[in-house]
Amino acid sequence: MDKYTKKEIEKRIKLTTRIQFEELIDLIFQEKYGLNYTPVKSAQDKGCDGIIEDETGNGVILAVYGPDPTNNPLSRFKDKLKKDYQSYIENWVNKYNFWMVVYNNEFTADRILFLDSLCPTAKKVGVKELVSIICSLFYPKQRKIALYLGIELELFRNYVFIQVLEEMKNRGVRLIATSQGIDTSTAEGTFFYTILSGVAQLEREMIKSRVLSECRRQDCSLMTTAPRPLRRLYLCCN
Repeated sequence: MDKYTKKEIEKRIKLTTRIQFEELIDLIFQEKYGLNYTPVKSAQDKGCDGIIEDETGNGVILAVYGPDPTNNPLSRFKDKLKKDYQSYIENWVNKYNFWMVVYNNEFTADRILFLDSLCPTAKKVGVKELVSIICSLFYPKQRKIALYLGIELELFRNYVFIQVLEEMKNRGVRLIATSQGIDTSTAEGTFFYTILSGVAQLEREMIKSRVLSECRRQDCSLMTTAPRPLRRLYLCCN
């Protein structure tokens, strides 16, 4: 995934807050871990926003924190995670040995210091790590997350198309389209491949330019549209 697409995803994640951020994390982790991930209903979570389990029953309890980026003082960060950690100790530690904090921003030094003092073994997943997880997924899963975040799908499709063409070229894969009479092992086919790749790259750059222009026009407030709601299966903790 190229730098521009990563930065677009990162920006959208930072602007996804509260319940919408929890739904986004459910989507990302379900796509990554499949049936080994269980979302937990917020109203009855007992300090747990999700569970990652392996085949042996070992697992990680998630504390998902998605505050408004314009109102996120350190004191609120501390109060929220201190409460979540206490709930983890009271309700989950005997079954699940690990605790993970998932955050819709980057962990600054003071927040890392606080978490290390609260729980030295705490796993920390910030916006950079979330982008890395998304990049590691197959395209259909990436596309589903991009759709939830409201990212322009033409931009995403062109990125993948260019990536597939380059991968085929690097692996020496021969592309034959019988109905169009195209064979990339021939001089004419190589010319067609070059033109096709160039057109896709040009269209991508035009879309990029249009999106950036719109951001500037709206004083970089383009990304405030709320993501679509996500249907979830919940684990209710009684």
